[in-house]
Amino acid sequence: MRASEMQAAGTPAAGSFCVSADHPCLPGHFLGGSIVPGVVLLDEAFALILAANPGWIVVGLPSVKFVRPVLPAQLVTVSWHEAAERRIAFACAVAAQTVLHGSVLLGPPFGVGAGSHAADPLSVGPVPSGPAG
Repeated sequence: MRASEMQAAGTPAAGSFCVSADHPCLPGHFLGGSIVPGVVLLDEAFALILAANPGWIVVGLPSVKFVRPVLPAQLVTVSWHEAAERRIAFACAVAAQTVLHGSVLLGPPFGVGAGSHAADPLSVGPVPSGPAG
């Protein structure tokens, strides 16, 4: 479940999400009590940020710090603002206590922009053919 406010240029924005207790990522994610994996928290936060920034994708994660665990069914509030061109600073909180914070780089989808590989940071150029020698 997600809810968000759309971001006007340069203004803070916010949204929220909740990972249900029956989410398939939870069984076995720590014995004695489930916690929501960090990758799920980031995925949900990025979905909210991208919904407010249509036409962009996440192309980098310069920083992220997980401060405290999130339990299933807790409401996570995400706030973000543009910190620099294409760089979004974000924070997630549960009951007004920060659970993670960081920054994310946004860019055009791969293959969009100057040159066929210019927008793809993972591209290494043409793949050699034939036997290695």
